[in-house]
Amino acid sequence: KSILPNKNELYKKALKNIAIKYPINDQAALANILYAETFTQGGQHVGRIGYLNSTIDEDKMNYVEAKKICDDVIEKFPNTEASTRAESILQQIEQRNLGINVEKVIVPNQPSLAKIFYKEVKTLYCKVVPVSIQEMKDKTYDYNNDYQVIASRKGIKNWEVNLPDKHDYKGHNTEIKIDALPLGNYALIVSEDVNFDGKKYYATAFLRVSNLAHVQ
Repeated sequence: KSILPNKNELYKKALKNIAIKYPINDQAALANILYAETFTQGGQHVGRIGYLNSTIDEDKMNYVEAKKICDDVIEKFPNTEASTRAESILQQIEQRNLGINVEKVIVPNQPSLAKIFYKEVKTLYCKVVPVSIQEMKDKTYDYNNDYQVIASRKGIKNWEVNLPDKHDYKGHNTEIKIDALPLGNYALIVSEDVNFDGKKYYATAFLRVSNLAHVQ
């Protein structure tokens, strides 16, 4: 049994064979789309097993291969159902993402680290701006995530970081250094845009620089 192909491999092989057998048929091109989707499903099983085992493992995804198939379908079958679905898959593959996580309290006059979560962001622009305690409280519970007023302020520290780019369209994380800061309350803003334009992806995290310990 161990040498027999599993259902996933049989499913992928069947879809690929349909696309190869009917290379100029726009309906058969839908098989190519389903084939591309198998590379974006994180190694999930098909059928009932797939429903029971719905955990997504991005390490098993192959967005590069899926993108290649979708690009080919769009070029060969424009203005068809297959190309429309291919464009939808490409939007998901190429969508950028950006997030940040920092320590809530850091030691004054010492450098610290922030963890960056990113997808399809090549260069990260960073700045630190002072904020009041009230602003920090208000924005921490602002579920609209409207930080543009803070993001538009001039930073007391500004720098940029070239993020590792593996060209795989997957989400990654890394750490960046925050230079030493004096006592106070700050917002760390990171963006893919040097002007911190609110229309582009950016993320904000609040940090408090204090020499007081907090025990709960």
